[in-house]
Amino acid sequence: MFMVRRRHIENVRSVTEGLDKAHEDHIAAYSRTIASGNLVDEDGRMAGVLAISGHETWEAIRHYVYEDPFTKAGAYAEIEIKELNLYLLDAAYARAPDWLLERNPDLAPRFTPVERVGGR
Repeated sequence: MFMVRRRHIENVRSVTEGLDKAHEDHIAAYSRTIASGNLVDEDGRMAGVLAISGHETWEAIRHYVYEDPFTKAGAYAEIEIKELNLYLLDAAYARAPDWLLERNPDLAPRFTPVERVGGR
């Protein structure tokens, strides 16, 4: 899975005007979004997007992000893609990090603890 953060350029609509249909078609064809939300600036205005994506390879996530008509038009001042392990609550493969189970002991019967190797 991947986390994708895209920060808009100023006046983003000036470069994306007329591309909404192509952008929506691209999303319909290639999105594997699990969760997403708008990034907001200090004034509460939309400043970008943060998404968790279920793409399984770097090739797939890069295609999704960089072949998007909005990206090609220059809508983003910054794009960050990070690979991550996401623990899905109530999923068939229900694992949870120790900190989650320590803070929420009532959830312990629903999860399998995750054994950490190395890292922080």
